[in-house]
Amino acid sequence: MSKNTEKALWWVGLSALAVVATGCAARAPKGAETVDPKWSGAIDSTIRLGVYLASPPGGYSQAGFETMSRAEETMKVLRPGIRWTWVDSSHPGTEALKGWDLDSLSKLMRTDKALEGRGGSGMQKAVADLAPATRAALLRVGKAYEQDLLIVLRPGGARAEKDSSKLFQDQAWFGVFDLSQGALLYSLEAPSEGKQSAAASAESDWARSVWEEFRKALENLPKRIKKQ
Repeated sequence: MSKNTEKALWWVGLSALAVVATGCAARAPKGAETVDPKWSGAIDSTIRLGVYLASPPGGYSQAGFETMSRAEETMKVLRPGIRWTWVDSSHPGTEALKGWDLDSLSKLMRTDKALEGRGGSGMQKAVADLAPATRAALLRVGKAYEQDLLIVLRPGGARAEKDSSKLFQDQAWFGVFDLSQGALLYSLEAPSEGKQSAAASAESDWARSVWEEFRKALENLPKRIKKQ
């Protein structure tokens, strides 16, 4: 093998390593993460998982409806055989709330100081000191809906100026809660934008983007926790 050939192969190998390193670095999400130090980041198919949309005041926006319609495809890819359900007023478990308004949970998700968004990026290991009312609401929901974990999606509340908007931007926040303890296990800031296309509206593309950001962050979370 000539020296020129060896040199060429060396550069090819170096380039491949650079691509792998770049791919690994890209696994970290764009927004800030907070992880309970006691949580491994794992969600397996034995866990009963609820999903809740913490809508801003004023009812569902188009972006809110799109996040609901995009959840199914995300859950199928997130974990094979995962058992999940929407936690909303149509669920039979609502009767077990005995008159307590489920919308109260949405308000708590938006007003609890421990759940305020954190700017920037990077992972922080910390225990969120939830307000007693938030903790009590989570315990109530877990018992009524018979769920182990709850994924909460909290859109920022932006609304497109018109239905045919070519670009939609908003901040989304995801939280994963342990309903047996009433505790926050994980949170992710997911700022994103969606673009209108022939196949989807800007809001639908935005919803796809934020769910994808959350899915990728959660898939790689156990490995990234171990590296810290």
